[in-house]
Amino acid sequence: MSQFDLAILGGGTAGLAAARQGSDMGARVCLVEMDALGGHYLNRGLHPVRTLLAEPEFGTVRPVDWEGVRTRFPMIAKAASNKARHDLEASGVTLIEGKGTLAGTGILRVETEKGKQEVQAANVVLAMGSDAESIATVPFDEDTILPVDRFLELEKLPESILILGDGVAVIETALFFNRLGTRVFLCNEQKRMVADRDPELIDVLETGLKRAKVKSLFNKKILSILKQDNGIDITLDGGIKFSVEKILVGYRRVGRTPGSLDAAMGMEMGDRREIWADACMRTSVKNVFAAGSVTGHERSPEHSSEEGRTAAQNALGKERILDQGGIPFRLHSNPPLAAVGCRAEDAHHKGYLKPVEGRYNGLPLNADEIPGQGGGFCKLLADRESRKVIGAQISGIGASEMLTLATLAIQRGMTVKALTQLLPGFGDSANGVLEAARACLRGLTPRR
Repeated sequence: MSQFDLAILGGGTAGLAAARQGSDMGARVCLVEMDALGGHYLNRGLHPVRTLLAEPEFGTVRPVDWEGVRTRFPMIAKAASNKARHDLEASGVTLIEGKGTLAGTGILRVETEKGKQEVQAANVVLAMGSDAESIATVPFDEDTILPVDRFLELEKLPESILILGDGVAVIETALFFNRLGTRVFLCNEQKRMVADRDPELIDVLETGLKRAKVKSLFNKKILSILKQDNGIDITLDGGIKFSVEKILVGYRRVGRTPGSLDAAMGMEMGDRREIWADACMRTSVKNVFAAGSVTGHERSPEHSSEEGRTAAQNALGKERILDQGGIPFRLHSNPPLAAVGCRAEDAHHKGYLKPVEGRYNGLPLNADEIPGQGGGFCKLLADRESRKVIGAQISGIGASEMLTLATLAIQRGMTVKALTQLLPGFGDSANGVLEAARACLRGLTPRR
């Protein structure tokens, strides 16, 4: 029986992050995965979509070679999965390829091609992921109605498509099909897309979707769907009716957890087989932690990674609470959007009284705009008392790179002044953050 300090069941985004964190802390780490490393994100989700959307020529040639797109997807995924394997091996993590189950306290039972083996570990992180759950009003049928992460099963590119749900994966999938010339309808029951984000960022997103001719239907419920020989007739509340060829659903997930977990071990779970975990990612079973979408939510890759790191740190004795506000948000839209930390309107809920906002306007929204004269922006938020950076909201070309710098400042507890002294060395990629930090510093400094 192999002995480890930390064993991780599942090699998706959360599992990989937990493994690397454990290795960085000097622990003996084992990761068990039966499929390609990288899970949903690298193999069927956002990574291939984002890779293709980042190519300026993608989708510009008509007619679209859909079979070529379907061929490239697994090639991109395989390259990313191979890199994940290389990184694991380089960090000294033991990878066991097979189907693993939690067989007892600190014991994983793994079925491999060579037979069964047991792994014993002082602590276990469960990161098995989740699967899309069909909903009663729009049941999956393996032909016209599919989960959003299975669109490659479509044998031909649809001329029209309805995508249901909210969040990064749904929006970027909508933009993916829009780039290919498909008429896209986006529908969800919220009043706005990604409603928990900065209102100004949402305005930019909705304007971009409208400019791209993506039909966004907010605060709407599906009343009926009627399958016809030539498509699907949709009726929404408010008397809205239209027809599409296909429907992709990105609403709810069901945890990929075996029944033995709650039956034999007393693991507390929800109605959709999601594992309940606290802010330290601890489950109801001693020395067992959970991270990623197995906890019941469709996480962004950044969120799943942070959960994995938090789970590993707590498992190995470094007490840490998951900081929801410190998790970066990236949306590969047109223009790109990014955010981290507090928004001005909710800073007081976290104890920051009268925060100061610094703003820089002029980030280019596309390649045709000149830096300094574009319609994008970078907003930095600082605590008036400590002068530390506590939030950032960014819209424009280079948003993801600027977000990395803002996130670093928040995680390191940097003051606005320290940030202005650091950023010039990063060149043009930091310009928006630098100018916003200078504006923030002016707001904090009394005028003579």
